[in-house]
Amino acid sequence: MGFVIAYSGGMARPEIDLGPTTRRVATDVKRLRELHGLSFAELERRLAEAGRPIPSLGLRNIEAGKRRIDVDELVALAEVLECGPVTLLIGGLDMTDHEFRDAIVEDRPAMVDFLRPEDYEANVERMVERAREALRDRTEWERQRDGGSDRGDG
Repeated sequence: MGFVIAYSGGMARPEIDLGPTTRRVATDVKRLRELHGLSFAELERRLAEAGRPIPSLGLRNIEAGKRRIDVDELVALAEVLECGPVTLLIGGLDMTDHEFRDAIVEDRPAMVDFLRPEDYEANVERMVERAREALRDRTEWERQRDGGSDRGDG
């Protein structure tokens, strides 16, 4: 009885065509990893502790746009990077998932637009800007409520 050994002959893998969401996730994984001061090895260790190990090389490839992320990995990365999956999916948010949700939940027509596949990129940018505006408004309201002021006399 014999067996066959397969050899790829050193052929390069085909390029992965990543969509805009995957590119945003890759960018935000890098941003948040660096923000938390984590090396690839430390992020690998924490992901393993969370039950979803991704080797350092895999993490490098994610950040370089050479590897896709599955849903379970997205959730584990969000947990380890102390954010939520929405933060990674939308990218560039300087707020928590809860703040984003609170900011957009009252604007139902905007949410419906956001969920449409047409003009996805423009919809994401518009929703992020609306959420940031709502967060600024809420922060200003809380500052005024608490008697503070920009001049420091409150």
